[in-house]
Amino acid sequence: MNSIKFNAAQQAEGLVLSAFWGESLRHDHQRLYTLQSRLAALRIRRRVRGLRDKAQVRVLLRQCRQTRTTLRHAHARLMRICIVVSQ
Repeated sequence: MNSIKFNAAQQAEGLVLSAFWGESLRHDHQRLYTLQSRLAALRIRRRVRGLRDKAQVRVLLRQCRQTRTTLRHAHARLMRICIVVSQ
């Protein structure tokens, strides 16, 4: 009986964590989309007007890379949580 209660509590905790990480992933995807949009707009302006703001491009590229890395780590963590919960 105690093991059933423990398993149910463990599964509920896993579901809460999964929901939390799912929301975190959604937020990170939105951030990456926003950064990529800003970068694309900057590249278009540069092409049309001949602007040369390399520092801003570098900053946006770095932010995109960091966000992608965060997404990869968060996704891997979520998969580990789901595997633990399903066992």
